[in-house]
Amino acid sequence: MNKGWREVKLIDVTSKIGSGSTPRGGKEAYKTEGISLIRSQNVLDFEFSTDGLAFIDEDQAEKLKNVIIEEGDILINITGDSVARVCSAPKEYLPARVNQHVAILRPNKEELDSSFLKYFLLSPYQKAHLLTLASSGATRNALTKSMLENLEVKLPPLHEQKAIAHILGTLDDKIELNRQMNKSLEEMAQALFQSWFVDFDPVIDNALKQRNEIPKALAYKAEKRKAVLANSEYPSLPEEIQALFPSSFVYNETLAKWIPEGWEVKKLEENVEVKYGKDHKKLSEGQFPVYGSGGIMRYVDQTLCEAESVLIPRKGTLNNIMYVREPFWSVDTMFFTKFKIENYVKFLFYTLRRLNFTEMNVGSAVPSMTTKVLNSMNLLTPSNEILIQFEKELEQFYLKIESNSKETENLTQLRDILLPQLISGKLSVPEVMLEINNISEI
Repeated sequence: MNKGWREVKLIDVTSKIGSGSTPRGGKEAYKTEGISLIRSQNVLDFEFSTDGLAFIDEDQAEKLKNVIIEEGDILINITGDSVARVCSAPKEYLPARVNQHVAILRPNKEELDSSFLKYFLLSPYQKAHLLTLASSGATRNALTKSMLENLEVKLPPLHEQKAIAHILGTLDDKIELNRQMNKSLEEMAQALFQSWFVDFDPVIDNALKQRNEIPKALAYKAEKRKAVLANSEYPSLPEEIQALFPSSFVYNETLAKWIPEGWEVKKLEENVEVKYGKDHKKLSEGQFPVYGSGGIMRYVDQTLCEAESVLIPRKGTLNNIMYVREPFWSVDTMFFTKFKIENYVKFLFYTLRRLNFTEMNVGSAVPSMTTKVLNSMNLLTPSNEILIQFEKELEQFYLKIESNSKETENLTQLRDILLPQLISGKLSVPEVMLEINNISEI
């Protein structure tokens, strides 16, 4: 063991190890707002997820006062398939409680750094050890309080714990920043589509400027645009882009609504060829992603499509529409698309994402979609010049998203390499500092 390091039991360097319970009434007792109740689905490795975050009221929280989460606590899943997942308690969602599937680990600050404990539990050796312990029971995977209390921890001096946590935390902070940037870029792309092709903002702006009549059905949108345009700080579209849009509306009988003049309504099959995915089970491992209705399933050595595409579930979760811009394979429960016109892929993706495919389900036991249903869809299609401009605008967002994602992949690999080396003491802090010196400048 390295000089100054010591081996202790977790109970000796923590002030609390414990889990909570579900309020009487189960899910039906949850509120729409209030005090956060953190469950196993919220605890992911390295990060906290707000997906499915539940809330309870003051009375319910009072009955769980023995599991009040404090800033600096570490959360660990202790039952089920997600057992041993670990993250820091999210200070922005405090006050909070945990249910019976999540345990609170509260370090003694004088002896154990909170972030160091998180990374210790996430190191490959400890993760494997925790999973082995959890699987030793007769029924479901579970980590008992006794198992956690008696967990042996190799501790460097506190200042070294903090230095190790700082190194790994710097990498995680940059990874999180990239994720947030990508989320913002995706929201910007969605907002642009909404503005141009749902709210028709540029068309209404042109109509207002030329004092053209605006249909009563769109009057409320026109009033909103007047308020926006009255704000001198509002960034208007460049003139050359604004000029691409018409300045009036016509009523379309097929869609039974007003659409910009000159735009068309076309069947999906006029612009797109819907293709069936294929079985992937006999393919060898490789570098190309295989997409199912839930996302990437594995990587194989062959592709089904080399071009960017929109993927549509044929079975299962019908609303999970995906946009892919890399060579890929699609499973037989998915459709993928090839395009008969240019500059239509991203436009189609955002168009389909707005539709409720579950309402078009043609299956009985398993939700299902057919090419007949897809091909017969009537979709609003703007001019080719507008499609070209929309493609240019969105491609800027997606190039930045790609760059951030690649950087995140590299940072994650670096963190995963350094984590076990630092936590075990095989690599010292001074040795690592040189490697991450410029991490903030990446």
